[in-house]
Amino acid sequence: MMSEDVGKLIQHGLTPPQWRNIDNMFENFGNEIANLRFDLSSDGINPFGNMSSRHSTWPVILCVYNLPPWLCMKHKDLMMSLLIQGSKQHGNDIDVYLAPLIDDMKTLWQSGVDVYNSYNKEMFRFRAIIFYTINDFPAYNNLSGYSTKGLLLNIHGKIKDEVNVRKDMVQMGIRLELSPIENDQKRTYLPLACYTMSKAEKHKFVNH
Repeated sequence: MMSEDVGKLIQHGLTPPQWRNIDNMFENFGNEIANLRFDLSSDGINPFGNMSSRHSTWPVILCVYNLPPWLCMKHKDLMMSLLIQGSKQHGNDIDVYLAPLIDDMKTLWQSGVDVYNSYNKEMFRFRAIIFYTINDFPAYNNLSGYSTKGLLLNIHGKIKDEVNVRKDMVQMGIRLELSPIENDQKRTYLPLACYTMSKAEKHKFVNH
């Protein structure tokens, strides 16, 4: 089957807007049907079937979205690019293991590689993009670095709810009840949000 025919199978009515957006934004990439769109998926599993946390295995799977919908999720068409094993959860350190894969993906996106097209009997510049990532929220935190639980921190590792943020809200005219308050000792007090419970209210809530 010619690559153009495969493209027609993929470009059906269910094609997501993101696909068309990529084609419109990067015409050189979108005009070559042989360029691949990957989905990257990963999650931690315990292959030994017990509840022990002393071992963690992270398969990193690449799925080719250029294939027709009834083929792209078939077992034989999935590529396990990495299998990361260890005695504990890797957490954010997983990026060390992912670095070689990401370097290859950067090369495929930025400059591409020369590949031989056996049908046309000629070389062409092959490129690829990570089109989607699929994982649960804890893995999302590890893979993207954006926390999905606990306190939301800025680049400096500090809580984002600080004096400058509150002052910005005052300038924007929103949540004025949370405006910083300075006392006579030139100390700044940050009012609590309406949903914040005191220690006594927390005890009352739990006990009832």
